[in-house]
Amino acid sequence: MAIVLCQLGSHDETDWQVIYERVIPPIERVPLGRLKEGLANNLRLLHITRVDGQAVTFSLIHLGIENVLWLSYIGTLPERQSEGWGAKHINELILQLKRDYPDRLGLFGDIKSPLQSDTPEIEAKLRLRREGFYKRLGALSLITYPVPAFVPGEPLEQRMMCIPFQEQGFDEKFLESIKNQVLKKLYLVNSPTA
Repeated sequence: MAIVLCQLGSHDETDWQVIYERVIPPIERVPLGRLKEGLANNLRLLHITRVDGQAVTFSLIHLGIENVLWLSYIGTLPERQSEGWGAKHINELILQLKRDYPDRLGLFGDIKSPLQSDTPEIEAKLRLRREGFYKRLGALSLITYPVPAFVPGEPLEQRMMCIPFQEQGFDEKFLESIKNQVLKKLYLVNSPTA
């Protein structure tokens, strides 16, 4: 079995898009054209794990959030899930990012909150499983906030998480600043609340 773990990709690669479209719900998907533009303009990083030449896991990092790296997406082919590829990919990704971006405070991202009040029980269990995955990788659960859906629908409640690169805490002012940048730059909210 030939394994290429967490290789830096480019804007003209397309095999990761199959995973993106299969595992990321439409309500959470940024249009592919916008993602490719971000890759072409060096605002995003694409990493791909391949097994026997097939993309099995991908991740997209947004570089435009001050002092942190933002994990916009990570996904694994459904038929390859529960084989450990997501964990192997993200562990290697963290090593690479710590080396290449030593001035950044950590790998931040958000997940759908498992505690959102109107979440069906089955979905709440999946969300708790996802949160557990990140916590096993050393992620901290930080704050919860609403974000608009990318397609018409109810706002999503997101939970910000972080895998810190150094031993430090994050105060409320810092987290509010990160949240506001994410809302403006990634969710395209014109005037996030302070």
